[in-house]
Amino acid sequence: MQPRVKITNPVVNPVANVVRCSMSHKNVSANTVVSSYLSGLCSPRAIHIYTLLCLGFALPASLAIAQTAPALAEPTTVTPELADAHPLRIGKGDVVSVTVFDTPSLSFQDRVDEAGFLRAPVLGAVQIAGLNTQQASRLFEEKLRTSEIMLKPNVTVQDTEYATQGVVLLGQIKSPGTYNLPGPHSLYDALSAAGGVTDTAGPRITITHRGDPEQLDVIDVSSPNYSAIQRSTRIFPGDTVFVSKAEVFYVIGDVGHPGSFYIQNGKPLSVLNAIALASGDNDTAKYSAASIKRKTSAGVVSIPFNLKNIKKGKETDIAVLPEDIIILPRSELKVALTTILPGAANSAIGTGVTAAVIR
Repeated sequence: MQPRVKITNPVVNPVANVVRCSMSHKNVSANTVVSSYLSGLCSPRAIHIYTLLCLGFALPASLAIAQTAPALAEPTTVTPELADAHPLRIGKGDVVSVTVFDTPSLSFQDRVDEAGFLRAPVLGAVQIAGLNTQQASRLFEEKLRTSEIMLKPNVTVQDTEYATQGVVLLGQIKSPGTYNLPGPHSLYDALSAAGGVTDTAGPRITITHRGDPEQLDVIDVSSPNYSAIQRSTRIFPGDTVFVSKAEVFYVIGDVGHPGSFYIQNGKPLSVLNAIALASGDNDTAKYSAASIKRKTSAGVVSIPFNLKNIKKGKETDIAVLPEDIIILPRSELKVALTTILPGAANSAIGTGVTAAVIR
């Protein structure tokens, strides 16, 4: 049962009566008040007054929504407040869809021009290149409010087509080139799409983001948690991934296969590792005369070492740096004893007379 609402002198002061009813019966619904109010009004004059009241309350809101703002004299530019950092940003040439909730006449889709502007109905040119979709949504909402086109706009912006969808993979990649990877992916996904890195891959992977080319991401391949970094590093359409080339060192002298070798993936190497990569030392090598030629800021320096002592743990194994030249000379005495006088060599070694000489 609805509460009884008493309306006094409705014709004389209908507004006061409605307010009085609402204040006196706080739990009475608006429909109940209006129904009771209309049922108590019998005169055409009272109904006419009520109609004018309804129109008076509704008219300002209707005018605010329907009002069309004049064309902007100059294009709208990005404000500092909207310069949030986000790796995936709208670029020139992208096709962008702008949806204004419950207002199809203001919703549209168009391509961002070469200057970075999007032509919007009523608003005109709005610069959105360099923003992410969330920032662009807030920008359109702000412009709709400040232009008094809508009181509470709800705008959704989507980048439906990137001008450059491909991710470029360069450097020490098994199959370098451009790969279509729409949307965000991990560094692991990008490298896998290109077949992975080569055996000559270096210690660094540099990522250049299309949305922020000045901010480079440099990945340390030798990091102990590199596998996790690969999967957590995000790659976006238009990004460029460059895998550096491994740094080189050299092993020359009396080894199995002298030549140049790579420090793969930036992993640290020692003298013993380097000799092993060169297929090991020969029996005729002169261990005590080994050395490393190393470039420094002061010039080239020589670092002597005894390979046999390092093997026995009597000397500390030396770390190999890029551009190092490891020299393991040949012992002419060993060569003579093993080739010219094999019998004498065996006798000498057996008695230990020349053992100290040929070390």
